[in-house]
Amino acid sequence: MKATTKVGCTLLVILSSVPLLLSSPGCAQMAANKAVKQYQQRFEGDVGKVTKDDYIKAWGPPFRFAPISDGEVCTWRFSYGTRGYARGSQYRAHASAHEMYDEFIMTFDEKGVLKQYQLRVQR
Repeated sequence: MKATTKVGCTLLVILSSVPLLLSSPGCAQMAANKAVKQYQQRFEGDVGKVTKDDYIKAWGPPFRFAPISDGEVCTWRFSYGTRGYARGSQYRAHASAHEMYDEFIMTFDEKGVLKQYQLRVQR
């Protein structure tokens, strides 16, 4: 195979992959937005009613917690696996991976009742 043909084939493969690469982050963002809406619907009814102990019974102990002047902030994390990527050339390669998770940051009053929540969702 000639060098020019090899380069042409490589360029064709790269260019044909561009639409797929550009669409992937959009799909992930759409999935994250959908998950946020579902979580919001679920947690809106909990504010002012559900306690920290209820969440601990359902999910186990929080990943992190911190006292505040009028209660406590607890964070739970739920893993959705690992996302990775690799890139390289004929001279070197690089790969990386990171954990994907959803994070619920829940603020409880001094009686342990949910006051507010914050969501961080990754897909």
